[in-house]
Amino acid sequence: EIIFPKELTEISNAYSMFESCRLLNKLDFSRCTSIPTTSALNLTSLTPSYKIVVPDSLYNDWIIANNWSTYATHIVKASEYIG
Repeated sequence: EIIFPKELTEISNAYSMFESCRLLNKLDFSRCTSIPTTSALNLTSLTPSYKIVVPDSLYNDWIIANNWSTYATHIVKASEYIG
């Protein structure tokens, strides 16, 4: 798993960032106070059951956010994450 800091505002070079992370099953953004921007995101190399854990207060915005909405089925509220 990767736990991102609350100060995170942008993920650059995200298209290839997770390319070799085949066992990664959790991207934890639950501490973030905003949705990080990214120009391109490719999470297809991750384990099929991976989760993107987000703050409850940002969940509705996160699932429709640019470049994140593609992965909406993997996005879960922090309070509902079981892992």
